[in-house]
Amino acid sequence: MHDIFEDCPDLMDIMDLRDLLEIGRNTAYKLCRDGDIPSKKIGGRWRITKKALREFVAADPRYIDA
Repeated sequence: MHDIFEDCPDLMDIMDLRDLLEIGRNTAYKLCRDGDIPSKKIGGRWRITKKALREFVAADPRYIDA
């Protein structure tokens, strides 16, 4: 089984999140803003760690097309 996170940077932004989960802009911002995916705003931009995204997907796999 291919690890979808293998080529991901350790620290991602909204665009990376959108591309990886194949979700829209508003959904990506909502997941971060609501705390569904642990993330922080750094320099006015949302940042998501690879670890946080792995944990989110493990808990809610509907976002990954297996």
